[in-house]
Amino acid sequence: HYVFIYSERAPATDPVMLWLNGGPGSSSLKGVFSQLGPYSLNDASYGSSTAGPADGGLRLARNNATWNQFANVLYLEQPAGVGFSYCNMSLHQSGEDNCDHSDASAAEDNFALLQAFFDKGAFDEFRSNELYLCGVSYAGIYVPTLAGLIIGDPEKRLKLAGIALGN
Repeated sequence: HYVFIYSERAPATDPVMLWLNGGPGSSSLKGVFSQLGPYSLNDASYGSSTAGPADGGLRLARNNATWNQFANVLYLEQPAGVGFSYCNMSLHQSGEDNCDHSDASAAEDNFALLQAFFDKGAFDEFRSNELYLCGVSYAGIYVPTLAGLIIGDPEKRLKLAGIALGN
C-alpha cells in the first residue's frame, strides 16, 4: 500500500521522494498525517483532547511545512503486512510466510516496487525525475540497504540523487 502526493510546485520536474517510517512495522501514513504531508491531524482529531469532538471524528489542518511544496512524495507502507499493505501466501514461491522479512528482503521488495512504479502504469512519466530515499527511525537501515541495490543495478533504471535520514 502506498500514498503518492504530487508536488505543489512542478510535479513533472520536481524530484520524487520515497518516504519510509521505520519501526520496523510503523505505518508511513504516520509520515503523511503527522510529519510531512500536506495535511496533519490537529488536536481536535483526538477524542481525549479537551478540544476534540465528542464523536472522535478526524479533523485535518493544512501543514504549511509540507514537503510536497518541492517534491512528489511516495509514502510506502513496508515491509508487506504493515498498515494497509497485506501479505499473500500464494504469491511466495517458497511457501514460507512472506510476512517474515529481513532487512535484505524488505530492500528487495522495495526495489521491485520502485521499478514497477516508474516503469509501468500511471507514474512512468516520473521515470526521468531525480529520486531521493528518505525516512526516520529504522528507515536508517531500510534506506541505505535499498540505496545499495539501486546503486548496484547494472541497468541503472532509477535516478537516485540522494538519501536523507532522521531520528
